[in-house]
Amino acid sequence: MSERLAMLRVPTALALIGLLACGCAPCSGRFRRSIREANARYAAGAYAEAWRAYARALAEADGRELPEALARYNQGNALYRLGRFREALDAYRAAARTEDLPLQARIHHNTGNALLNVALDQAKKELFREALFNLDEALLFYEGALTLAPGDADTQANFALALDARDDVRARLERQIQERAAEAARTEPARAEGGGAQQPPGAGLSPPAEGGGDTPGAEPAASEPVRALSARQAVALLDALSAQEAELRDEVRRQRAVPIAVEKDW
Repeated sequence: MSERLAMLRVPTALALIGLLACGCAPCSGRFRRSIREANARYAAGAYAEAWRAYARALAEADGRELPEALARYNQGNALYRLGRFREALDAYRAAARTEDLPLQARIHHNTGNALLNVALDQAKKELFREALFNLDEALLFYEGALTLAPGDADTQANFALALDARDDVRARLERQIQERAAEAARTEPARAEGGGAQQPPGAGLSPPAEGGGDTPGAEPAASEPVRALSARQAVALLDALSAQEAELRDEVRRQRAVPIAVEKDW
């Protein structure tokens, strides 16, 4: 999966073309200069300097919705390039308030990318349930991008990558649960001899991260050591996880209000 992840369309800095095409009020000369300076630093690979330059441009947006969204979007891209995916998500969320549809499509796409990276980092730490929640949300954002820009080849490819990643993470979670069930089966006689009480389904497992749909990429709470599960407990936990995943997708879809396709002139 790491090799395929390299195929993701990474964010690019957005210049003023979209602003001028939409017919918004003229941008200040200071804002234009700051955006051009920041984009030059971004193109040179100086992403930390670009982030600071976009912050200056944001201060010069004078509260205008579209210039402010542009600066925040580009800030998110610089943070993404720095590998600071959670901070990039915050910037994309702030930029998503714009009503500019082409910019919204880019924001949805790049938010999906950031969530995918967060999920893969969680999977490396064997935080498979948290990773599944973020992969589900990444898929929803890719769907939103495709609603706004149907047929976009990059988004379609990244959507397929996220689907593959979700299948892989789910399989690894199921193996983990089965391994714990097998360990429980091996140790059950010893536990019975010791008079140990039967654990309820999911005992010893940390609960999934709260509010996965509201805070994409949220850092999961520290987990306690996981005890072995019986076969019955493993089946119950897998069923519960499947139900939670379906509920999360429905809840995130309602909260995110994935945009409806509209007639566009771009």
